[in-house]
Amino acid sequence: MVQVRVRVRAIGVVALATALVLTLTSCGVAAETAPAWKTALSQALKKLGPYGDEFGTMAKPAPVDDLAGALKGVPAQGLTAEEAAMIARAEAIVRFWREVMRVSASADTLAGAIPDEAIKLVTLRLGPNSSPEFVSHVDDLAARALKGLTCNMTQKLLDRAGKDAVANRPLSYDPAVGLTSDSVRTYFDANLAALGYDLTAVNETFAAYGFSIDAIGTATTWTSAITGVIDAPDLTTQRAYVYYIRLCLVPAR
Repeated sequence: MVQVRVRVRAIGVVALATALVLTLTSCGVAAETAPAWKTALSQALKKLGPYGDEFGTMAKPAPVDDLAGALKGVPAQGLTAEEAAMIARAEAIVRFWREVMRVSASADTLAGAIPDEAIKLVTLRLGPNSSPEFVSHVDDLAARALKGLTCNMTQKLLDRAGKDAVANRPLSYDPAVGLTSDSVRTYFDANLAALGYDLTAVNETFAAYGFSIDAIGTATTWTSAITGVIDAPDLTTQRAYVYYIRLCLVPAR
């Protein structure tokens, strides 16, 4: 399936708003005397349109509730075929954006949960009598590794269009952690050595390889929930694309 990217999505919403405006004058009816539900629907779509360019990086939720509210005012009977088709498209846009916001919220929740989850996994693989400073360093690296694994896995789920769309965006994670147990262990070794730790002593205290197995399992569980696409007329994207932008890229200013 060919995925339609950000700018096309925005155009889709604006185009529907424009089409509704045009129908306000159909059959010789002036726009200013058009039914209130048509005016409300057109205005709601226009408000939603600009959010297409900020897809997945929204500082605040798109005003999809305005569109949903406008749809409640649509009469149950007496619609033309053209009007009914436009209403169906508007309803699909509401469903699309609500799913986008659900996935975005899920990514935000995970971003906040990763440090605590990493600490739990470290605790399972940490020997007794470890110094607080060492534990703090390992916890920090574990959080970075867990996020890196999750983002690397999510990036692999993206189709070509998705990968191209994010190719030059600054990352909020370290891709050097890789995707395998060996790459995770190498990541810990390199970073702990850079902090001045003796790796022989580290290996007697912290089982980085065991942690890597646990972390890969956790990241796999998280990313298995973001497969598939979110569809609407002129609005199609992968859930992984929404998730990756929200969790793995530096927020747009």
